Amino acid sequence: MIAEVFLSSEEFAIIGTVNQSFYVLSQPSYTYVYTPNSSPVLVFDSDSLTSAEVTASNNYFINTYPNATFVSDASGDYNCHSYAWYSSSTSNIWWMNKDYLPYSYPGVKTYMNDGSYSRVYSAYQATRVFFDTEDHSMKIYDAYSNSIYNATLISKWGPGPVMIHTLTYSPYDYSGYKMYS
Repeated sequence: MIAEVFLSSEEFAIIGTVNQSFYVLSQPSYTYVYTPNSSPVLVFDSDSLTSAEVTASNNYFINTYPNATFVSDASGDYNCHSYAWYSSSTSNIWWMNKDYLPYSYPGVKTYMNDGSYSRVYSAYQATRVFFDTEDHSMKIYDAYSNSIYNATLISKWGPGPVMIHTLTYSPYDYSGYKMYS
């Protein structure tokens, strides 16, 4: 599941996949949301999925990851970073990227770098997990021990559904994870 933002002077375009089908969204509205320490983070409002796309995406992930727990419908309105760091509400409409390089627009890494959250090394202490290599964010759902490998996580899978899963059971490569509180 991939979603990227390409910026060109005044336009945004999101190119992503939902069950291997490409979609393109152009010129969504954008604004800033703020970290707990009041740093701005660029977000944008993307197009919603059709009911057929929602059903297809839900079915794909439920069938491909039967040991994960389905929480809420697929949606193009928000992504993992926005869900984990900004708002876990299904009424959240803001899509947030990791960063906007080579442009200097602030992305999700602002939450980790402005002092709003601190890096921790214990699942008991953590509230969020970030995969830098896979560009994915999650929230700790339940920490059964101090090990992240025994914790359950909750995350939004791109424009797919919100799922409860373990660190090693999702569409994302878990190498390079960092925990924050």
